[in-house]
Amino acid sequence: MAQNNYFKMSRPILVRTFLLTIGVSIIGMVLWDWKVFIGIWWGSFMGLIGYRMICSMVRNLTVEDGKSQGMKSYAFRYMFYMIGMLGLVFLHIPVLAGLVGLMAHKAAILLCTIERKDFHGRTG
Repeated sequence: MAQNNYFKMSRPILVRTFLLTIGVSIIGMVLWDWKVFIGIWWGSFMGLIGYRMICSMVRNLTVEDGKSQGMKSYAFRYMFYMIGMLGLVFLHIPVLAGLVGLMAHKAAILLCTIERKDFHGRTG
């Protein structure tokens, strides 16, 4: 059941993330430059990969070792975000643009949540 809900919600989140990222990145490129455009997409992809990591972790948690698995996954995900942001720094792309891309992904999740109201198979 949980995996079915995962697939049900992943596609709308993916579509909304891309739509929001397209809009925000075009605005960023018009107002600033191409580096902002790349940074926004970079952050958006980091958000999508992080979301996938969370879903994968939740599917693979066990009752016996769930807390340590969750903590390891949490630490690994934040290391991933840190390395991604360092990549922006090395490429001289504004880190704030990457954060805007991450927030576009978070906004997509929020929109899906508001629209659906409940991810447990119930609509309300």
